[in-house]
Amino acid sequence: MKILLDVPKEGLCGLSKNFYEEISSLILSEIEILFSFPKKIGIGLSSASLEDMAMLNKENIGKEGPTDILSFPAYPDKETIKSLQGEEFFLGDIILCEDIIRKDAEKDDVSYEREMAFVFSHGILHLFGYEHSEEMFALQDKVCENIKEEKITK
Repeated sequence: MKILLDVPKEGLCGLSKNFYEEISSLILSEIEILFSFPKKIGIGLSSASLEDMAMLNKENIGKEGPTDILSFPAYPDKETIKSLQGEEFFLGDIILCEDIIRKDAEKDDVSYEREMAFVFSHGILHLFGYEHSEEMFALQDKVCENIKEEKITK
């Protein structure tokens, strides 16, 4: 199983395409047993300003103000995804807000790359049908423990 990211060649939010590919690989290695099918999975990835993210958050989630990430899954749940046939399918879109992620990294006293890894893996898990739970946050933590910052920032 491989994630094919629709991200600009030069990267997004100040990070290389390699960064996003590495985080995708790490999260897939953690959940692949649950989704054990030989498929290529497409994910759209983009960023939004504080103002645009606040508007998207209000229109789609019903919450005021900007947020760090929004995920728009193409499928309603894990069971639907597990039942998909074929070699390729589009999993959904993720929108990141660099300003919020940078502020959260400072607040949590972690590197921007570590915070982005946590947030991006969170978005991928939502696309796979995960809801906020101890299991979801444990998977995100595991990805962050396994990142090699010198590898993903180049």
